[in-house]
Amino acid sequence: MNEITEGTASAWEPVVFEGIAQDRTLNFIKVEEHTTLVIMNMLDVLIKANDATGSHVELLPEFSYCPILKDSSGDVLPLYKFIEILDECLDYEDVKAEMPSFSFAQIEGAISFLRKIAQFNLASVDIDEEIDQQLLKDIVFRNELQNGLADQESMHVLNFNQCDR
Repeated sequence: MNEITEGTASAWEPVVFEGIAQDRTLNFIKVEEHTTLVIMNMLDVLIKANDATGSHVELLPEFSYCPILKDSSGDVLPLYKFIEILDECLDYEDVKAEMPSFSFAQIEGAISFLRKIAQFNLASVDIDEEIDQQLLKDIVFRNELQNGLADQESMHVLNFNQCDR
């Protein structure tokens, strides 16, 4: 019943996928048949996961189905931002104590993976790339980065003869 069925169309024609979690129907532009099916399967997984966990996360067409949370006043928080906040609040030492056989890199990698999944969207926008492009245009950020790198270089030169380097 919830199986994805593909419509027939050539590239750049609207395609209707029926059977997306609880018989939802979506229309979007077909770019490549395989990619389209992968994207629709991912959306189906997200919808089913959301339905199974209380539907607190929203997948709305106006946000290209990028997972979001809405607060009581209707303000939107992308789910990947929520994961960033969790990451900032997380005590990695506590996680490491619970799972001593995992490295800090694996723990961070798992959180980064969840954040990247939470950036899913049908517009195929790479959110991290968009953020990077905005930062590149930010003169204040660039100056702070340049000063930070200069300070780091100074510390390296000053501490060059230390044994633990």
